[in-house]
Amino acid sequence: MQVRNTTQVIEADWPLQSTPFPALARDIAHRLSDDFLSGKVDDVTLVSSRFVSTIVQRPTPQGLLPISASGTGQATDRGAPEEKPGLRNAFEFEPDAGAVLAALLPKYLEFTIYQALLETQASEFAARLIAMTNATDNAGKLIDELTLVMNKTRQAAITKEILEIVGGAEALKG
Repeated sequence: MQVRNTTQVIEADWPLQSTPFPALARDIAHRLSDDFLSGKVDDVTLVSSRFVSTIVQRPTPQGLLPISASGTGQATDRGAPEEKPGLRNAFEFEPDAGAVLAALLPKYLEFTIYQALLETQASEFAARLIAMTNATDNAGKLIDELTLVMNKTRQAAITKEILEIVGGAEALKG
């Protein structure tokens, strides 16, 4: 029995701005499914930023492949209704359940990756917004401090000139 416990990062960064997200998600999904089906990888875990709020973004690992019927990945657990007994065979699929599943699984993979890309970009935009807001606030404080220093310096220079003029006038009088 041979056990492999290796983790290899295949891609750490995807060019988010250069490619439209649907096309990028499709490319990633095809590459991942090809690598999985060919046996190059045993499982695929997507780690991305999950947008919670403008202030909170969480790094979230999500198992993509293999897809289990129980829905162990976060995307399938989120909002999934509980299965009721007797409903599993209550539906008929045309042409058959296997063909429907074969058509839906690649779409599931694409849309899960698409959602991760969107949430990652939303997280990035939120982080940029926070950084720019902080930079603007800090610049405002710095401007206020420097304006105060400039006004004090100017006032000291004016006071010095007035004292020199008054001192010169007193010297001429006396």
